[in-house]
Amino acid sequence: MGPPLDEHREPVILGHRARPASAPRSALARARRTIDPDNLGLLEVLSNGRRRLRPAVHADVAVIASTMRPADVAEIKGLDGGTPSGALYRGFSTSLEPMTVELDGQPVAMYGAVAQAVPDAPFGVVWMLGAEGVAADARWFLVASRAALTDIARPFEMVGCLVDERYERSLRWLVNLGFYGPDGGVQMGYTGLRYRWMLWQQPPGNASSGGVE
Repeated sequence: MGPPLDEHREPVILGHRARPASAPRSALARARRTIDPDNLGLLEVLSNGRRRLRPAVHADVAVIASTMRPADVAEIKGLDGGTPSGALYRGFSTSLEPMTVELDGQPVAMYGAVAQAVPDAPFGVVWMLGAEGVAADARWFLVASRAALTDIARPFEMVGCLVDERYERSLRWLVNLGFYGPDGGVQMGYTGLRYRWMLWQQPPGNASSGGVE
């Protein structure tokens, strides 16, 4: 599931056209503080010797792009004809606090949350792109995913992601994380493939009071 499209291909969320939020610097700074993984001990708790989470750096883009799983590549290309490196850089440069997953010291995935200007409620688009190895340890991956989602979703009342309908493995993973969405997708992108918006509602009281304004 990739980051939001660029300004020329804006997604429609809950009936509204979404744009990256043009929040004041102070609001973005507060949002970044709420998703500092050190605050929750994620770096320590979710590191198991072979795998660890850390803040993403620009150099991770090329490494992860070169090993990206075929399903992620097809999802990106089908939506807007983009490339793995282009989608990763877009996510890295627009997310509040992009994170990288390492396996045996090598970057294998990147994820983050991008604030969107949607009426009525703080909304973020969450995304993750990576190599097959990121989910090799299924139990660790699910535990880490739940903790990471709770962390990066704190500035928002609701988050969502756009998923290629053919990507059944990703859809099952999202359902296990508590996402919900329509049974069928809608045609999007220049290829006419079907994509599904999957949504996740913040439990009452969990959203940060310092979210994106």
